[in-house]
Amino acid sequence: EIVNMFKYGGFKLFLFKVIVGLILLAFGLFLIFSIGNQDLEKLEAPFGSINYIFGYFSALTSGSFLYLFGVYSYVVGFFFSYVGLCLFLGFLIKNIFFKFLLIFTSSVFFNQILVATNLNKSETGVIYSSLEFFVKNFFNDYNLQFTESRFFYYALSLLSFFVLVLVLFYVFNIKFRYLKKLKLLESAVSFFYRKIFKVI
Repeated sequence: EIVNMFKYGGFKLFLFKVIVGLILLAFGLFLIFSIGNQDLEKLEAPFGSINYIFGYFSALTSGSFLYLFGVYSYVVGFFFSYVGLCLFLGFLIKNIFFKFLLIFTSSVFFNQILVATNLNKSETGVIYSSLEFFVKNFFNDYNLQFTESRFFYYALSLLSFFVLVLVLFYVFNIKFRYLKKLKLLESAVSFFYRKIFKVI
């Protein structure tokens, strides 16, 4: 939860928040812009190509994040900008390190949704791919046949969707009451429901 806008504390804390906030804000925007200029189809290594507006560092940054998180890197970049802007404006962000951890780990749920809905199968990132490989081997070793069913696979994806929504609502301090008029959550749930059950 974010409380107390423009509450910087002492002068040193003011400088710290302003400087760190600007750095995080600039890095987040830089990351989003760099990924937007990354040719995903030609990404073959963590470092990617160096043919970007910002040169080698842009390629290094965007390629590394895409290699780790896939297209979820956009969300990661937006979160960096969000935290930076909040710090710059003097907001107090509770559990900030825990929220960073949640953003990074929630990439697994996001990429599971991409694979399940056939929106993106190739750019899920090495974190998701490695975890998927480990989990499949674990289930195979213990001969858990039910995990091979379509129902289990898509039920897992549906669970991933709701967990992802909860995580994003928490880290970005979004209240469910804000969506009553927008019906955003209802539309997202309906879309994902149709994508899943039309193929079962």
